[in-house]
Amino acid sequence: AHRAVNMLLASTQQEARYTAEVVDHMNQERRLSDARTTQEALALIAEDPEGSTAPATVLFQPHWPQGVLGIVASRCLDQYYRPTVILTEKDGMATGSSRSIAGFDVHEVLEACAPLLSQFGGHRAAAGLTLPVENLPAFRAQFMREVAARVPKGQQPVRPVDIDSWLDFTQLTTEFLTEMHRLEPYGPGNPAPVFASTGLLAVPGSVRPVGQAGHLKLRLTQPDQSPGVVLDAIGFGLGHYLPRLLEQPEVPLQACYILEMNEFRGQRTLQLRLLDLRWE
Repeated sequence: AHRAVNMLLASTQQEARYTAEVVDHMNQERRLSDARTTQEALALIAEDPEGSTAPATVLFQPHWPQGVLGIVASRCLDQYYRPTVILTEKDGMATGSSRSIAGFDVHEVLEACAPLLSQFGGHRAAAGLTLPVENLPAFRAQFMREVAARVPKGQQPVRPVDIDSWLDFTQLTTEFLTEMHRLEPYGPGNPAPVFASTGLLAVPGSVRPVGQAGHLKLRLTQPDQSPGVVLDAIGFGLGHYLPRLLEQPEVPLQACYILEMNEFRGQRTLQLRLLDLRWE
């Protein structure tokens, strides 16, 4: 933050430009670190046989950078709507951030886990915590139990979705996504924009499950409004829609999603991170 202040207080244009370049480079590095850590976290959830059905998410990797843990927790919560804790190791202790879903008090759960924690603090929607590394298995088990005890039996939390705008596929471009990056970082006070589109059809042969955790991958078209435009889409935890997509491929549907860039084997392509589907 002090570098941004120095840029504004610079006495010459040259000094301001140099400081702005340093700040921009740091932001790019932080964004890359955020993306790498998020990908690793989501991969850990996907590899867990109970990853898509667990009452909460608790992840730990000693190499994760502490500065992005809150953002990563929010991104994991975006895709798996449940209380989330993301931890790294610092000075021999596990430390990190927690994020919660609407109406659920994660601070209360941490209070119930207090005997296992060295310290914690925050509020019902977000909190920080530190604990001995050796307490991690016990903490994860108790955190899961405490969350499950506060969710009505047989019910899963339902994510409320506020759609920011309805768009046609022709409007979803790399340039548009680049402009969207100016709104980052996203988090509880600044959620990622959610868009929706109508009149969608799955490309024949593109619908398939992903992993063992109930995910869904497909390609979507919008033949009436955006002929010729095809976009990749992935739905974490939306595997239950697979049978209907295969049985009724000719029925148009609506989708709400977050637009993002997917990187795979050096290829960068636009991707819709699906939040939900609805048939018309």
